[in-house]
Parts: sequence; structure tokens; C-alpha cells
Amino acid sequence: MRFMNVFGWVTVAVWLCFFSTFGIIGYINSQTDGFEYLGGKLIGSNITHPGGKIVAEYLVKRNQSCSITITRLLNNGESSDGYREYPIGSENLVIEGESKARLVPVIYSIPENIAPGKYYLFTRYRFYCNFVDYIIPRIRTKGHFELEVQ
Repeated sequence: MRFMNVFGWVTVAVWLCFFSTFGIIGYINSQTDGFEYLGGKLIGSNITHPGGKIVAEYLVKRNQSCSITITRLLNNGESSDGYREYPIGSENLVIEGESKARLVPVIYSIPENIAPGKYYLFTRYRFYCNFVDYIIPRIRTKGHFELEVQ
């Protein structure tokens, strides 16, 4: 019986070490994103129509080598007809190379079925920089531009 008692304590100690290490890595991981959004601008007008195109440039800087999933969305905020979100693009990237700021151009296609009104274009980032990111998602949302669909 004494062996089982010692074995039980050793098992608990191993699990505590495992989860403590996991928590420390998760905390450290959450302090630095794969890249930093430094700003952005629309190229041309912020007024468009259903089925139209919007071109934007983003200034970003890589902080560490990561895989990232980027989802771009339009939403109408809290309008009188309720909150609506329209996905307008998604891509998977691997961020590598020098850690310097660079301009990234993006062309957005506005959905055909979108109603006229004011919309906000924003981007949702999910980082995969180490194994913890696959278990505890690190998701950031950045609001960028206000658009008007006529």
C-alpha cells in the first residue's frame, strides 16, 4: 500500500510540473504577437457598391516567425436592422524574413448581397507561433476602416 501512496504523489507532482510549464509558456507566448499592425490606409475612396473593390495598404512588422490565419470581415455595427458580419476574405500565411516594417497591399471584394449603409472593415488574426497556440488560441481583432456601400 505504501508504494501506491508514493506513486500517487509522484503522479500528482509530474502533472503539476507539466501544467505549470504549460501555463508559463502560454503566458510568455501571449505577450508577443507574430507581427505588429503599425497602421493602414485606403487607396482611393471609402465609398463603394455591392460587388465593388476596395484597395488598402497595411504597414506591418514581423516580431517572430509564425503561421497566421487572417480573416477579413465587414460589419454594420449596431444598426437598426441588427448586427451583421460579412466575411470578405481569408488566407493562411507564414511570416518569416527580416524583422522590419513593410507595406502589404490587399484588395477586398465587397459581397454582392450586401445592403447599402455604413460598414466597418476589420481583420481577425489567429497566430500559430508554438504548440500552445494550437491548444489555447491567440486571436486578435483590429478595426481598420469605415466604408460606405451605396
